[in-house]
Amino acid sequence: MDTGSTLGRGKGIMAAALLLLVIQAAVFIGQGQRFLRSEARQEDAGVQLLRCRELLADLQDAETGQRGYLLTGAETYLRPYQRATGHFDDRLLRTGQLLLRSHPDMDGPLRQLQALIEHKMVEMADTIRLRANGDGAAALRRMLDGDGRSDMEQIRAVLDTLMLQVRSERTALNQELSDHVRKAGWVLLSILLTVVLMAGLGMRELVAVARRNEELSRRLQFESTHDELTGLPNRRLLYMRLSQLTGAAPHAACAVLFLGLEGLKPINDELGREVGDEVLRQLAPRLAAAAPGALLVRLAGDEFALLLTLDVSRAALKLQTGRLLAVLATPLPQLAPMPPGALGASVGIALYPLHGKTPEHLIAAADIALQQARRSGSGRYRFAADLSDAPLDAGLPA
Repeated sequence: MDTGSTLGRGKGIMAAALLLLVIQAAVFIGQGQRFLRSEARQEDAGVQLLRCRELLADLQDAETGQRGYLLTGAETYLRPYQRATGHFDDRLLRTGQLLLRSHPDMDGPLRQLQALIEHKMVEMADTIRLRANGDGAAALRRMLDGDGRSDMEQIRAVLDTLMLQVRSERTALNQELSDHVRKAGWVLLSILLTVVLMAGLGMRELVAVARRNEELSRRLQFESTHDELTGLPNRRLLYMRLSQLTGAAPHAACAVLFLGLEGLKPINDELGREVGDEVLRQLAPRLAAAAPGALLVRLAGDEFALLLTLDVSRAALKLQTGRLLAVLATPLPQLAPMPPGALGASVGIALYPLHGKTPEHLIAAADIALQQARRSGSGRYRFAADLSDAPLDAGLPA
């Protein structure tokens, strides 16, 4: 065999291999760029969903504050309303800009959403003004006769439509990411061993990105229904569980206990908020252990709630209340600066369906019972009055 022709053929094979390697590298780079673009769009979609949820949460907080103020006249209920409305316009503007950047066709629904929200905010402001001027009955009529509830339902419907469109985009992007990974794998398998090794390292990074996205999704879902400080379920999850219970088994009994801590504010003032936060973190598992089989919820600040679905007789609820109060009487050895007996609590108890046939009535009844117990002194409990068929401002203590 001619050596020159052999060398020439070897050089030709080498040149072809190098050319193939360059082509494969270009294809791989192109796949990588498309993957990164899809990933960036997927992250944008996740942020868009988060902003929509935050917008809805602000509206719900404002409405909760409005209803609490109309029910009780206590200005403390205005705080969630004021917090939500204080930055609402800016949040609505930024959410709209974020959505329009990726979805210009959302301009119409966003305009409709803005009009509904403005109308809802006017309705809430009117009822609060009437209540503040001493005309609680007119405020209630305005809330019941107005179209605030219809506005809220339409707002949820529009937001659900927008979020469904974003979720559909995320699903398509997930498929694109899978396609990019698969094609990149085939390209990497067709090149030299050293390049395959480098591709393996790249694939490992891609798997890490996928896991990070999955973990982010799980964390966002968890944070929307759990308290950040204690890790306990929050008010939203309590409302969801009550809605499920009352909807799926309308004749099944359950009970809601509102537990209001006493002594936490002096601890925050004298020992620092870090100590107060640590108190809440340590109390959470102890309270949960004292109520096995129940759902323990941190409502806000120094208030917790317990949802019981097993034995909800009055005797059992009294025993359960005693166990909770006993937890507070037990020292926390990890917190040496805190004096013994620094913590106490009062408890309000409401039973379904005796004290309320809807989650709203049941929660309101338990809250009112807690306030009555607090006025009676530390370590007391009170059962709620019957609010099952009453308007939300009926049955309130004078």
